[in-house]
Amino acid sequence: MQTQSNCNRITWTFQHPGNTEVTLFTDGHLIKEAEIKRIRVDANCFLVVNEITAKDAGVYTCRERISQKQLPLNYLSVIT
Repeated sequence: MQTQSNCNRITWTFQHPGNTEVTLFTDGHLIKEAEIKRIRVDANCFLVVNEITAKDAGVYTCRERISQKQLPLNYLSVIT
């Protein structure tokens, strides 16, 4: 499982339209299910999705835990 110690305050979540939000990355660790989706977090705490498919479309949200401030929403749309 991937660890990014410099990103230990960051949480990345994903919500496919109509579904519940799921956590992809938190406490410096990528959630195991996220690895299956070809997802990683780089050294700058950016979410990287490889080999994007239509199933990856949805809302990706980054939150910083210390301030509980929600950073801008990041959207991904995939056209097949």
